[in-house]
Formats: sequence, C-alpha cells, structure tokens
Amino acid sequence: GKRKTWWKITGNIYWKGHKIRRNSEEYRQLILRAYVEMFKQNHHFYVALSSIDCYSSTKGIKLVHTLGKKKTRQTILTEEEFISCLNYLRENKDNLICDGHKFVYDSSLLELT
Repeated sequence: GKRKTWWKITGNIYWKGHKIRRNSEEYRQLILRAYVEMFKQNHHFYVALSSIDCYSSTKGIKLVHTLGKKKTRQTILTEEEFISCLNYLRENKDNLICDGHKFVYDSSLLELT
C-alpha cells in the first residue's frame, strides 16, 4: 500500500513513545539537541562546520539550503530549521569542550532546556 505520513495529518511526531507537537518548542529543542550530539560525535561534521569561519575571508558567511521545504506541514525539518541549527552550532561551538575526539558541553551555556 501507499506509505502514510500521519504526522502531516495529526501534527504529532513521537520520540521514544512520547508525543511531541511538530510546531512546539519541545520539538525545536529535540532537533537542536540532535544536532548538538551529531556535532559532538561526528568529527567530520565538526571540522566541516568549524572550517567555515576559520579564515577571516569566510567569517559571517551566510549558510543556505535550497533543497528542503519551507512549510512545517510538508517536512520534518524545514530549510530555516536546518540552517538555524547549523548557525546555532557555529555561534556556540566555543561552549563545546573537546574531550579526546568527543565534545562535552554545559547545557546552561548552550541555553538548551
């Protein structure tokens, strides 16, 4: 049969059995935490995102993503949400502390709830 995307109808997604509204602050925090964890655990992702502003000629460069969708009812992660997560990591990477090849962070410094 045809694959159903019930979250588009209900506006709810589920994480570990917990229902979360797609357009809620809780959802935004979940996505942001996922990107922080990926940043901490994936050295290639860290290097790629960090190298964007390593040189003075690229500081302040604007990130864009044109393959995604703009409306929250059409996608799990909009263009703006994706870019927002990347910009958040760029702006807060100094609050991530290298511990070997992994990173640890103080959630109060990153302002995650």
